[in-house]
Amino acid sequence: MHKICPRCHKPFECCHDKIETCWCSKIKITPKVYEFISTHFSDCLCKACTEEIQKKKQSNYE
Repeated sequence: MHKICPRCHKPFECCHDKIETCWCSKIKITPKVYEFISTHFSDCLCKACTEEIQKKKQSNYE
């Protein structure tokens, strides 16, 4: 399914109907990042935005 990332507004491919094939099932999203994303956005983010948020949140805890 084609979606538009609510953070960067770029198109990306989402496979939520076959989650085992989606890129998001292949990366480790921490509970804090998942909570942040679900609180601030109404839909999935693209891989680049998800990884950027993960990196920023991780550096905040180091």
